[in-house]
Amino acid sequence: MLFRKKVIEAVAEVLEGVYMAPARVLVFGGKRASADMPLVEIALGGNSGRSESLAIQSALGIVELSEIEQVHVSPATREAAFIAKASAGKITMVTVSSSGILQVYSNIARSVASKDIAKLSTEELRAAIALKVFTEGGTKFE
Repeated sequence: MLFRKKVIEAVAEVLEGVYMAPARVLVFGGKRASADMPLVEIALGGNSGRSESLAIQSALGIVELSEIEQVHVSPATREAAFIAKASAGKITMVTVSSSGILQVYSNIARSVASKDIAKLSTEELRAAIALKVFTEGGTKFE
């Protein structure tokens, strides 16, 4: 089971959020005392041990991700990343920052992080940087 209490607490800590049992993290953007509502709500769950999923709600909408295999937290950037199971050699990654910013990287090859930056397209460059931040630093949970 990926979404153990230890993992959820690590996500809440790095995002400066609040852990709410059984599996929710509320992110207030660092100004929790003056905020009435969270900027982001992350609901983590699973289907009887088969696959892990999450739903991230913000004022801009909802992002859902299923078959999550890894969670990465980066204290240096105050972000968490959720990486879904590879399909046809490509992954989907959702990142959440402590200031409530969400990024979705869809259909990217894991190998993009090791490519020469000068040879990458703009889309690949953003994905490569995000992958490097989480795979070369921080903590990984599987």
